[in-house]
Amino acid sequence: MRGRGFALSWVWSMGLATDWGVQSRLVEYIRRQTRCQLSIVLAGRGYVRCPAGVSLLREGDVVELDQRSHDDEGYGGSPSEVLVIEWDGDGQLGPERRGAPRRSRVGLADTARLRALMARLSQTEPAAWFGELVTTLRGLGLPAPRVSPLDAIVPPQAQRLYRAFGTTRSQLERHPSMRELSEELGMSDRHLRRGFALLETEFGMTTPGWRDYLSDTRMSWAQQLLSVPELPMSRVATLSGFRSPVAFAHAFKARSGMTPGDVARTLREHWR
Repeated sequence: MRGRGFALSWVWSMGLATDWGVQSRLVEYIRRQTRCQLSIVLAGRGYVRCPAGVSLLREGDVVELDQRSHDDEGYGGSPSEVLVIEWDGDGQLGPERRGAPRRSRVGLADTARLRALMARLSQTEPAAWFGELVTTLRGLGLPAPRVSPLDAIVPPQAQRLYRAFGTTRSQLERHPSMRELSEELGMSDRHLRRGFALLETEFGMTTPGWRDYLSDTRMSWAQQLLSVPELPMSRVATLSGFRSPVAFAHAFKARSGMTPGDVARTLREHWR
């Protein structure tokens, strides 16, 4: 769920880890993030790197982050469920939350309530659902947007572009191309390239173009797949949209100086 200056993500997975600390070495857009962030662990476990060291997270833990400081964080478990809210801190959607990570907790009954609310996301009218979320967060004493992002008028073209890019993320194995996306949307490559600027303005996307978007998406998904020990490296390469294990390894080395095997070992250390 996105609007101007605001984004809400419900990260749910089974048996793999979303480790943004590892991804920050591989995915360029993470290094460009500058928003305030609130993360609530609803199930599973996680970690955040604070000035005093690594702090381990469990169900009910809440972390307030300043994305500009790029503190490492990650979440995993079977299942893993995390609610992530980020905003620009412009005074309209909520106060700025800057500085070192701040950790707090909510009760297990509260996390159960939030899980139930997230499960109703696709069954409830969006504005009513968001209003209930804001009321719940404020009742827990947590940062919450002052107005609904749904109140901000987002151009239909931006909404359409964002949905199309989301579809692309689920089709990496097919090696999607910019030309295919242009044809699907009925626009020229030139207009599609301009669309990235529109998405940055309306949705806060920090990826400047198609090539960067596709590369970041592949790297992000590959990191998650590498957290599954029994998944063969060749299969990870295929599912991430690389044409060969050699190309897969080269991309990792070029981005971070690490091989996919190095990343897999790091993930095992984080999530064993």
